[in-house]
Amino acid sequence: MDKKSVRNKGNLISQFVTSVKSDIDSPITSNFGNRIADYKSQIQRIAEEIEIETSEFERIYRASRDVEEAMHTLTKQFAAFEQIIKESETELSNLLGWNWHNNIVHPLGLIVSAGGEVRLRTIEKACRDYENKFIKAETDAKKHAKQSGFSRGQISHGELADQLFRERLVVQAELCKFFLSMNDFEDKHNFQLLRHFLEFFKSRDIYYSEWLKMNVHFQRDLEKLEERISIKNTRHHQLRNELFDLKDQLEANGEFLRSHSGKIFFISFIL
Repeated sequence: MDKKSVRNKGNLISQFVTSVKSDIDSPITSNFGNRIADYKSQIQRIAEEIEIETSEFERIYRASRDVEEAMHTLTKQFAAFEQIIKESETELSNLLGWNWHNNIVHPLGLIVSAGGEVRLRTIEKACRDYENKFIKAETDAKKHAKQSGFSRGQISHGELADQLFRERLVVQAELCKFFLSMNDFEDKHNFQLLRHFLEFFKSRDIYYSEWLKMNVHFQRDLEKLEERISIKNTRHHQLRNELFDLKDQLEANGEFLRSHSGKIFFISFIL
């Protein structure tokens, strides 16, 4: 995923949080209802991108497992010839296998798992319920106006804010959960994966330090990269915390609780 795509998703979450807060403060003047279709379209596109990326990472994950199995085979061969192979070589193969599993195979497996948690079904249902309720409310409003001798054109979402409050609240909560799943996926395949790659090379460097000295320029680049990751990760977690706060605020609303009686919402978020 390129920098522009990550930045656009961060902007989308920021705009979403701002829009929902404005809607909570003033439903009548809010434009959130007008943007539901746009949010639905954008998250469908994001979900498609995540599905494609997950497939690619799954392919890489399987390849990394093949490498891991090859390392195990090599270790067994070393053990079979331990009388003619130095002890340090056996230790090397074991260390490389451990390092590869913990910093390559395992993180890739987490990415594949997180990608599978990004789901559209509940959002599509919430948007469909909102759209159906809006159409019905709009039709009733026009019919009532006609009976009163008036002619009404297009009716805004703000005018029907009170009637659509419950459905709009559900859409907002489901979007929050989707963005949290997306946030989790990006955390694992951007920041955490980069950190594991750094740890992978750091572990190799520690082991080989008695023979090799790390290139000063390369070390400086690693430090700069780590600093950039830290800055981006801070912003990433700020957005996540804003989403959690907003989700809690939405789900604490009495209308939301009544519309979801008997259901338990649980978000599994693994850093």
